[in-house]
Amino acid sequence: MPNDKVPDIEALKVEFHKLDKEKTTAEANLKTSQDELQKLQEESRRIYQTDDLDELKRQLEAMRAENTRLLTEYDAHLKSVKLELEIVRQQFEQKP
Repeated sequence: MPNDKVPDIEALKVEFHKLDKEKTTAEANLKTSQDELQKLQEESRRIYQTDDLDELKRQLEAMRAENTRLLTEYDAHLKSVKLELEIVRQQFEQKP
């Protein structure tokens, strides 16, 4: 006799309800994710004038480059101020 046992109808109903519940949960999660994506895309268009991922990456890279440039300028300015302060301090110490 083959091992092809006919499934019990009650077991099939339990499995159906389990799968139906999983489907409902997955559909709800999908809807929530789609709503969140739409909200984030709208926010991105409002702030960055685009929701295109490649364009956003380009904008981010440009912002990082600008930040690096500004940090470099700021660091150079601070070094200049420190040097000037050191010169003033030395001049002050040399006066009788």
